[in-house]
Amino acid sequence: MFNYVKVFGFFILIILIAWVAGAIMNMKNDTKANSIVDKLPFKIINEARNGDNIIQGNESIDCVPAGCSKELCVEEDVARSISSICEYKDIYSCYKKAKCEKQNNGNCGWTETKELIDCVGKF
Repeated sequence: MFNYVKVFGFFILIILIAWVAGAIMNMKNDTKANSIVDKLPFKIINEARNGDNIIQGNESIDCVPAGCSKELCVEEDVARSISSICEYKDIYSCYKKAKCEKQNNGNCGWTETKELIDCVGKF
């Protein structure tokens, strides 16, 4: 007679081993040198779009905080149509005094000041 319990247990064991191996690989790749953007609980939009044309290095881009908790830093045009999950996380307090402005790569983003880096590092 075929033992389904043993097969199921073996299957769960394989999944658990794969999950642990993935977690270990992620820990090895997580270095302190990573940008604070990597610690954010949401994705950053790093391209401004004008129709189908990507705008890069446009000097006239105005960057503004957006999202339900003002946790995103995006182009003013994008801010009108973007939404985020309306939840508040303590890390968002770090962005209350942070500068949302055009970065060296031409995209909007939070300027990584010492104050911001120290604050985000607490979470």
